[in-house]
Amino acid sequence: MAAEIITPFHGDKEDENPEDFLRAFYRRMADKTDEARRTQFKYYLQADSVADEWFADLIDSEKKAWTDIEAAFNKRWPRKTQAKKTDEEYEDEIVGRKLKTEDLGKKEKVAGREVYTHIAWADKMQTSIKGAKWEKTTNQLRQVRKSLPNILREKVGTGHADWNAFLEAVRDVEVEHIRDSMDIKNKEQQAIEQRLLTLETLSRSPTAPLRQRLSTVAISSQSPAQNAQVVGDPFANTGGGRGNLAFTTNPAIPRQPRAPRPASTPEEKAEVRLLLGRFPHHPDTQAGRQAHQAQQAEWVKTFGYGTRVTEKTPYPLRPGTSPVNSGECFTCGLPGHLGTRTGELCETLGHRILHPNEQQWRAICTRVLKEPRITANVHLVTIDDYGTTLQDIQGNGEGPST
Repeated sequence: MAAEIITPFHGDKEDENPEDFLRAFYRRMADKTDEARRTQFKYYLQADSVADEWFADLIDSEKKAWTDIEAAFNKRWPRKTQAKKTDEEYEDEIVGRKLKTEDLGKKEKVAGREVYTHIAWADKMQTSIKGAKWEKTTNQLRQVRKSLPNILREKVGTGHADWNAFLEAVRDVEVEHIRDSMDIKNKEQQAIEQRLLTLETLSRSPTAPLRQRLSTVAISSQSPAQNAQVVGDPFANTGGGRGNLAFTTNPAIPRQPRAPRPASTPEEKAEVRLLLGRFPHHPDTQAGRQAHQAQQAEWVKTFGYGTRVTEKTPYPLRPGTSPVNSGECFTCGLPGHLGTRTGELCETLGHRILHPNEQQWRAICTRVLKEPRITANVHLVTIDDYGTTLQDIQGNGEGPST
């Protein structure tokens, strides 16, 4: 093993640490006596440097033994105390450490080894958590979990006992899931960009102004009196040569209320129930999640990427969510609230947002399977503090007593 090379100590350079120099000297002289350290120490000081002049100015009693030299060195260059982070600084560091979606699936070097970015993020976060002494707490955990990319958040889940459990769940996310999800996301992004490009191309078309103008113009016949003036020659008039063709602006057409959707037939309900059996609803376990992932892949292979969900294209339900037509929220699949498409309420409650295809499928199932409400026009008027109604006094339809 090659001997360690020690850079001579200057004593006034900003990039040198006196403590590091002294430790390196000890490693080099580990098998030597104190007398050898005493006699050799000056040769590790840079010639004509501040440290060299300091050593030359030491009196004999300060150089009599190695311990005397070491004490004099520590007095001249006392150990520098590193500034420790405050609790607020640790909190800002933890909350501010973000993992970007576009970085998922990539690798980076941590401590000399290549790891995937979500694992590197968890390792760095673990260091900060230990510094803040938060390992066994859930301080700011919910906020950090909400800032994770959706691809990770839907696999990590909720309800972690502490930071250690949460970071372990992040590390356990399979790379195959990340890659597959990133492929789907990239395809969706490409489809959106293609639609925007098509719209932009149409808006720059030379005929765009003409199409916009024609959308408010209609061709109609003139009145019979006007037509009588141009019989035999449609252009023999003083109207500028347009003959019996007139351009009139379409009158505003009032919007008619949408007709109510007819109730589903027994055959339609039976067909939806049959389609629900195509993709069994699994429990929220490791095996259930793996089966659900396979179901989603099968759906894409069967119906094609980008296919719109209809009554004919059933979509797999996320494990652990409520059954369809159970009064569940279509946005997250859980009961007790009705979320919006943005999912803000669901995320506030700590729930994961469903895939848009599943949201659409749940809405279809509820529309088809729900039973119409039957209301009775019964009015019971109470007349005292104990729930007695007017009907109780008048009898059950026998008429008033005489």
